[in-house]
Amino acid sequence: MYLGIDFGTSGCRAVVIDAAKKTLAEARQSLPAPVHKESRISQNPQLWLQALDRLLQDLSTQISLTDIERIAIDGTSGTVLLCSHNGKPLTDALMYNDASSEQAAQTIRQQSQHSGHITMSASSGLAKAIQWSQSLKQDHFLVLNQADFISNTLAGSWGHSDEHNSLKLGYDVTNRRWPTWVETLLPAHSLPQVFAPGTVFGNICKDFRQRFGFSVGCEICVGSTDANAAFIATGANRPGDAVTSLGTTMVLKILSEHPVNDLSSGIYSHRLGDLWLVGGASNAGAGILRDFFSEQEIVELSEQMNIDQPSGLDFYPLRHKGERFPVNDPQ
Repeated sequence: MYLGIDFGTSGCRAVVIDAAKKTLAEARQSLPAPVHKESRISQNPQLWLQALDRLLQDLSTQISLTDIERIAIDGTSGTVLLCSHNGKPLTDALMYNDASSEQAAQTIRQQSQHSGHITMSASSGLAKAIQWSQSLKQDHFLVLNQADFISNTLAGSWGHSDEHNSLKLGYDVTNRRWPTWVETLLPAHSLPQVFAPGTVFGNICKDFRQRFGFSVGCEICVGSTDANAAFIATGANRPGDAVTSLGTTMVLKILSEHPVNDLSSGIYSHRLGDLWLVGGASNAGAGILRDFFSEQEIVELSEQMNIDQPSGLDFYPLRHKGERFPVNDPQ
């Protein structure tokens, strides 16, 4: 049995499958909305751990977790926090759509040797990590993405990440190393060790074994971003295959034989096996519905919609100032 956990903006989900990919158990938990304060959008990482506990508790009432051999987690891309080397959060997490790190992005533009690099956006993970490090005023910390923090917690082993989540921190996925210019902006020891998605880096820690019944041999592997996980889940695997994911925000991904990067339009590329996953993520999406309707109203109104009939409406559903794709414009 295998357990996959997905952390999104409004909630988290888990699914247990067998070797034939048959679903054996599912669970989901809602998350409190991130805190908005002007251009800063943040969330307390303790909320993730509480939701993780509830997910595992729910699953354990459906099936025994003893036979789960491996666990993988995906999380929102570019959601970053700083923690101690034993996993204690030192900051809140700046969310994927946070735009408060413009000053740090200017610093990156001065230091980076690549014009138009993905980290030059205020929404990049590197910009957020620099902003947090400047406010922390200490060098002893780890930079982790959302999925890293969850997987590292499960393993009780800290400082591990994957190539997908680390891309926006400035990791060089072509040469598979941290560039020296990134290490001039953050201490080298604060950067996680990066592996290909799906690489096992440890086993589940004693605390989770005792509380939920996992076996000693249950493996924890580095994961992916939420949009990349959604792409993989469709089974798309040939150059030209494209997937649009519509959740709180909207993401477009297309499989390519070559990487494509264009900061002005918010396009970047992840390494996926021997191919490249090219795409962009918009801040526009279905999340805006929660600003106007309750959960019950969304369900009831959705049932009344005739999806074969055009609405006659033409909206760009952007909740807050700032867009990343198809135009990269923080204003």
